[in-house]
Amino acid sequence: MEHQKGAARLSQAEDARSLIGYSSGYAVLSTLSKQLDGYPSGSLVGFATDDKGLPLFCFSAMSSHTQDLMRDPKGA
Repeated sequence: MEHQKGAARLSQAEDARSLIGYSSGYAVLSTLSKQLDGYPSGSLVGFATDDKGLPLFCFSAMSSHTQDLMRDPKGA
């Protein structure tokens, strides 16, 4: 999209805050699967934001995505 190359852009932080601010409070958390080594796993997760607009998550210790994150903290 050549015509947009010179357009003003939000910073990454502003872009992320906008995405969270306009969201429905749900997102997909992707982790590396504990059950299927080397494979990704996606989970629907709910979240809220703090007074600075940062996302807050509350996970159960029994959930698969928590187990995945305990094994390997990489998530997206």
